[in-house]
Amino acid sequence: MNVMTTTSALTAAKRELALRRRRNEVLGQELFGEPAWDMLLDLFVAHEEDRPLSVGRLCSAAGVPESTARRWLATLESHGTVVRTSDPADACSELVLLTAAERDRLVRFLGEGSG
Repeated sequence: MNVMTTTSALTAAKRELALRRRRNEVLGQELFGEPAWDMLLDLFVAHEEDRPLSVGRLCSAAGVPESTARRWLATLESHGTVVRTSDPADACSELVLLTAAERDRLVRFLGEGSG
């Protein structure tokens, strides 16, 4: 992937997250729900900004009850889109990472929409 495509994808992901959060704020979150998509967008932005996301922070950012977020995280993991790894800075914490293949798919998808 070239740098321009990755930059465009990062811009698109940030815009999408901002719009989704604003929509929920104005129209109410109970009308909309795509926690898996919110998680993937958050993970993509975090990856591109070299900012690791813990399981707890990712679940919190999904905007749904923690039990629901954890079920979606397990689904993403079972589909091979994310992996969990121990946090080198905190032995009691786990980090969530996009797989390389999923990151590439997101760059393609998000980059195409911004051109």
